[in-house]
Amino acid sequence: MELFRTDTHFIFVKERHSLWCDKYTGEFSAKSDWEWASPKDLECLGIFYGIIGKIEQPSVLEARLMLIKDVSPAGELYGGHVIYKIKSIAFLHFGSENNDIGLLPCKKHQNLPKKKSQGGLFDVPQKAAFAKTWGTIKSATNTIKNTTQQAAALATSQVKSTVSKRNIVKDKERFEKRILEELNKIFTETDSFYFCQTGDITNSLQRLCVTESQQNDKEQNKPLWEKTDKANLWILPVIQGYVQIEKCKVEVGIDEQPHHETFNLAIISRRSRFRAGTRYKRRGVDDEGKCANYVETEQLVWYHDHQVSFVQVRGSVPVYWSQPGYKYKPPPRIDRDEAETQVAFEKHFTEELDLYGPICIVNLVEQTGKEKIIWEAYSNHVLNYNHPDITYTTFDFHEYW
Repeated sequence: MELFRTDTHFIFVKERHSLWCDKYTGEFSAKSDWEWASPKDLECLGIFYGIIGKIEQPSVLEARLMLIKDVSPAGELYGGHVIYKIKSIAFLHFGSENNDIGLLPCKKHQNLPKKKSQGGLFDVPQKAAFAKTWGTIKSATNTIKNTTQQAAALATSQVKSTVSKRNIVKDKERFEKRILEELNKIFTETDSFYFCQTGDITNSLQRLCVTESQQNDKEQNKPLWEKTDKANLWILPVIQGYVQIEKCKVEVGIDEQPHHETFNLAIISRRSRFRAGTRYKRRGVDDEGKCANYVETEQLVWYHDHQVSFVQVRGSVPVYWSQPGYKYKPPPRIDRDEAETQVAFEKHFTEELDLYGPICIVNLVEQTGKEKIIWEAYSNHVLNYNHPDITYTTFDFHEYW
């Protein structure tokens, strides 16, 4: 994909499709063709691999687009769908004339003229501020020539005002830089963000099969314009987690000369965006039934045209509990009564049953010591729920570790 710039728009190009972004209003328009008839000031800024999204916080952080700048292939799924790991990102500032964000040059358009860069990624143009300051100084100087005392007081007031405004600008600039640096660290240093341009890796094989069947039924009744919505081409789901794909050999046959067959094995872990937080600071369930530290891990095996999938989810025990304090492994406590907890507990497992069907719960909590209170609460709520599609197993992990 290529990124172009004109005086009024950023233009993202993907094959014969383009997405136009107004630099001043931030409005997007998806088009099926380049429509290069009107832009005469076209400039190619380089190539990118996808748009993550838009970040903006009024009065704190000016609007920017997060682009995928560099990737590495993590492997190929059944059907030829290549999964990529995000290695670096770039921030495209809407209003700034400086858009040198370090994208790799586009070989097709590298000979097009380049506009001169005016600074680094986090720089804020200072021409307007400098011009205003210089105008203030000249005004103060002229006034001093006429009336010394009044001019001195006026100049002092203006300089203080100018210095104060410049300090505010600098503080905002430092704050913006810090936010962007932290966002950059999240996507580059954690080494845990993945995407696929041609397939959906946000859903398990089970959900994809169900969704595809339902989608085919819906598509039959859709008008043509809805089936070819151009905006959908620019939606790029990204997961945080882990992906590993390997080709495996296995010896088969019982003859004196057994032969080898090759199959593919993939592990995909998908971390939930709900109830995020660090360990010890985010525990248990929330009012919507979402658990802290929730991860779905899918094991995929495919051989020729046959695929099988096994899904396991993990998360914090779905009751209201916490571990306050700053000690190493502080003792857990139950935060709400049984009736309130049962409501959230049932919300959690209602959603799990809708997603996966019959479930086998394995409770790994320690059955003695500090964790006993959590083990008992979990067991009681499972028994109270008494759902026919839930199998409950306790396994004291600490006895065997």
